[in-house]
Amino acid sequence: MSDTTTARKRDMRNPQNIVTRKAVVKAGETIEKGQIASRDASGYAVNLDTSLPVLGVAVEEYAAGETATFNFFHVERFEKSDASATDVCETAYAADNQTATLSSNTAILGPVVDWGAGYVDVLMTLRA
Repeated sequence: MSDTTTARKRDMRNPQNIVTRKAVVKAGETIEKGQIASRDASGYAVNLDTSLPVLGVAVEEYAAGETATFNFFHVERFEKSDASATDVCETAYAADNQTATLSSNTAILGPVVDWGAGYVDVLMTLRA
């Protein structure tokens, strides 16, 4: 897949465990609902950059200067075209703002807890 520029339909489990964090969206950025976002070195929310840490999944659409809310510590479904049973317990990373990969980068999502045709369910711990 590639980055989406529109809101992404979210599919999540255990929403009672969701933890949120907030960050101001950097000038010139717009973050759509359901997209994975990063935190830059100054602490601003930016569109996903796989060389930066993940903030979480955007709760709504946010424009530059707005204080955005991001969810993590829940199970979220992400696209992964080659998903298989061997993915379970592996660490998932963000390939783009809507897709998981097992290829290592700084944008850690968390462990894969389930899979199906074209997707993996990831426990969004944001650490390996």
